[in-house]
Amino acid sequence: MDFFEEQERARSRTGWLIVLFSLAVCGTVMAIYAAMKLALQYAFGRPLFEQFWNRDLFWRVAANTVALIAAVSFFKIRALSASADSVVLGLGGKLLDPSTSDPHQRRLLNVVEEMAIASGVPVPAVYLLPDESGINALAVGLDASRSAIAVTDGCLKLLTRDELQGVVAHEFSHLLNGDSRINLRLMGLVHGILVIGLIGSKLLRSLGRSSDSGSRRKLNPGRPIHPKRGRARGSAEEDRPSRPRLPAGRSGCGRGQPLLLQRRNHAFHRADVDPSAAGATHPPPRPELPGRAAPRAAPTRRGRGGDPRRGGGRAERAQLPRPPPRGDRQRRRTGR
Repeated sequence: MDFFEEQERARSRTGWLIVLFSLAVCGTVMAIYAAMKLALQYAFGRPLFEQFWNRDLFWRVAANTVALIAAVSFFKIRALSASADSVVLGLGGKLLDPSTSDPHQRRLLNVVEEMAIASGVPVPAVYLLPDESGINALAVGLDASRSAIAVTDGCLKLLTRDELQGVVAHEFSHLLNGDSRINLRLMGLVHGILVIGLIGSKLLRSLGRSSDSGSRRKLNPGRPIHPKRGRARGSAEEDRPSRPRLPAGRSGCGRGQPLLLQRRNHAFHRADVDPSAAGATHPPPRPELPGRAAPRAAPTRRGRGGDPRRGGGRAERAQLPRPPPRGDRQRRRTGR
């Protein structure tokens, strides 16, 4: 294996990463332009694909998109370059204390110091990823003087000293060859594209919430008049004449008939609930039982109308059969 040949291949692959990133930026610009063009066509009521290409609009979208990606990437790279520890801390890393008494951590610190002395670079900060059980490690930083190395908990406990030394040497090669610097810059550039996607997803969610609220208002336009409907129903209930009572003894139930009618009315009311009256403030009038309610007789004065047995009027007394004379009754009794 030729080390220098493999190094050249790695550098060529790095160049392909730059090309692919440029293509990703171009694709993002085209997607934003298509979305804006379709939105404008729909807003002005024109056919969606009529005169789809607009050179002025395209260059404006491209300039704004590239400027936004460049600005976000610049600030992200600057933040990552200021402190290499921020990347490891974001992954849940824990800084190892140089005076620790843990045997595994002590062995890792000794190996890192040995590799730093052998390569002639300052000793980087050493971090542990306690929540990672796999075997892995990473090196971050723009150069060897501002760098950090992190290993997983599995790498610390499962590898021997020689294996751990090989892993740490591999991470030092990333620092010396500038791979960690390229990784930080790529992280910043990818973050710039990611911000475009986050903005688009937030806009779509906000539009979805506004359309849902608008559809609710369209589906239920009568909600504001529910209180008025309840007040009107309550006024109608107050103006409604009182329900006539059943005559006592009409069906042979005597005084128990009103209680039975009340229970049946309650059952009929519970069985016929109108879903549209959910917002009413007054209950609907109870339905009448068929064949049960009878109109109440008009009140009459004593002696002018009503029941003849209670001294009704003259017309009622005139219709009654008159008793025979007194003499006829005596002859019928004696037979003379």
